Amino acid sequence: MLNLPSDYMSAETRAEIQAELDVNRALLRSQGKLEPVKSGIVTFDWPLAAASWLDDPGVHGISNFVDQDPAFPNQLLDYNCGARSYDLSNGYNHRGIDFFTWPYGWKRMDEFGVEIVAIADGTILSKFDGNDDRSCGFGGGSWNAVYVEHSDGSIAWYGHMKNGSTTSKAIGESVVAGEYLGIVGSSGSSTGPHLHLEVYDGQGQLIEPYAGACNVMNASSWWTQQRAYYDSALNRLEIASAPPDFPACPQAETSHERRVFSTAETMYYIAFYRDQLAGQNTNYKLYRPDNSVLYDWLHSSPEPHYAASYWYWFWDLAGQPTGTWTWEATYQGQTEQRQFELVAPGNGDNDGFMDHLDNCMTVANPSQLDSNGDGYGNACDADINDDGIVNFADLNQLKLAMFSAVGDANWNPAADFDGSGTINFVDLLTMKTQFFGAPGPSAYAPL
Repeated sequence: MLNLPSDYMSAETRAEIQAELDVNRALLRSQGKLEPVKSGIVTFDWPLAAASWLDDPGVHGISNFVDQDPAFPNQLLDYNCGARSYDLSNGYNHRGIDFFTWPYGWKRMDEFGVEIVAIADGTILSKFDGNDDRSCGFGGGSWNAVYVEHSDGSIAWYGHMKNGSTTSKAIGESVVAGEYLGIVGSSGSSTGPHLHLEVYDGQGQLIEPYAGACNVMNASSWWTQQRAYYDSALNRLEIASAPPDFPACPQAETSHERRVFSTAETMYYIAFYRDQLAGQNTNYKLYRPDNSVLYDWLHSSPEPHYAASYWYWFWDLAGQPTGTWTWEATYQGQTEQRQFELVAPGNGDNDGFMDHLDNCMTVANPSQLDSNGDGYGNACDADINDDGIVNFADLNQLKLAMFSAVGDANWNPAADFDGSGTINFVDLLTMKTQFFGAPGPSAYAPL
């Protein structure tokens, strides 16, 4: 059972923040940097976005909504008459929506993977940064946050950001809906990486942006398009050499994802879900390179509800044809695919990707990194995203596939090692040597 992130803020701290916002509002208005409040109510876009290099179809789950019941403890009521919220014995009732990163909350934070974006046009009233972002519980000090006022006077609080990630824009500058504000983190009193979104209307009253039968704060939805209470979806498909590792907080998770395997290796097929409900079938298919189906199966969860879940299957493909294989999952009308390359064992170490890379570095024509132009099809194809050039996005995907267990501290984003002005074969060889030592299979450890 995964521990879903939650948070805490004392009444004294909240009052201090509110006082600062009041002072800043008055000052900015006097300076002409904040327009007078307009009539009408703004609507909100989604507050999260995947970084440009991350191709997961989903990056979040929701652990908590606003608690509508002021009683405590364990007197819970969310906007939909459920109990997806929490309170504490000291009288704290959860006052926002908690969007946690899924999968790989800590890993995604470390690699700047999930961005917090503005839900509506507005003006920055205040922001805080410089606080530790690896909190694992309450009492974690101050958070990193950005506060934005909208044209109707409502204010959105975006809390628990990664240290050093908040927008470079200053107090008084404007932002537009969808604009970057920070990275999901775990600063302040927080039990794990998540965005705490807390919203007040033009009269300073707390609202719950979702509309529902038990929302006593506001009758209508503030979302431009309100999502379902159970927003069931596939967040990620992964093919790996082992199941993922979820160490104790605040250590980063390890994905053992690979994109190349030999026929002698065992492969793990892993699917990550949000809001998975019992009885929701997923149809999985594994396609050979000729598009024929090797395996076709159904699976569903026996539990009534998982806010976040993952399932995996494992087997090898001994005796099967080499080439580009496709794993497919269809869930709630959503179809996702992940491809991988199956190669013959090379030097007997059962390390498919290193055998593949050895072939690339020693046999292939250095000028033909993407000789067939299909994005990931031949023995030495580094244009993984198939945009016609070998660029940083390709190298990042190559890094993730080759050595996902290696921390970003060892990764040099200045990938033009030879100073030629382009990322070329020599740069790839240099990168390989930096990570694995001198060329030669004896220098490599199976991933």
